[in-house]
Amino acid sequence: MNDISRAMEKKRAEKAKHRYAVGAESGADWGLTLIYQALHDKYGFGRNRFAKLNAAWEHLDSKEHGFSIRWRDELCDDFGFDRFLNERDAQRLERLITGKTKDWRLRKYVTDHVAASVIVTLHSLRHDFKWGAKRLQDLQQYIHDNIDAVLKSKVPIWEFMKCLHVECGIDYPALTAYEKQFGPVDIYRGNRGER
Repeated sequence: MNDISRAMEKKRAEKAKHRYAVGAESGADWGLTLIYQALHDKYGFGRNRFAKLNAAWEHLDSKEHGFSIRWRDELCDDFGFDRFLNERDAQRLERLITGKTKDWRLRKYVTDHVAASVIVTLHSLRHDFKWGAKRLQDLQQYIHDNIDAVLKSKVPIWEFMKCLHVECGIDYPALTAYEKQFGPVDIYRGNRGER
């Protein structure tokens, strides 16, 4: 292999790595947005509780490999978490995020991160907020219903993100980039003035 071929291969590998990282972040953002929307709508979560919930995400890098599978199994065994519903919902969102790509690795990255966002959030609700089995099961069903709403009504995820940003102070770098490129997302349809 000559120097040009090695350089081209290195460039392709870097682009693929970046694409997978962006896909993983998108999956986590989309999953968390729908979870947080459910928590905000159904359980009245606001800025303070979301700040506490977000703290669970700060220490994930220090966890040993496979922690989300252990947490998933714990939620399934002790609290009636439906892992198959979670995986189906993650696959449905993945198709919306990645479109018609045939890149199976990208699709897997996105699916895994959507599913993991639900697992980490429910685990945090169980341990940090002391939620029981009934509440966790109700939340999982409400999340499933939110995913149906996004898929069937074609409500853009950006509107969910903007609502959570305005009402709960949740920052989304992806929303900032989107609004910079396409203009502000108007969740009030012009009825509430500039937000």
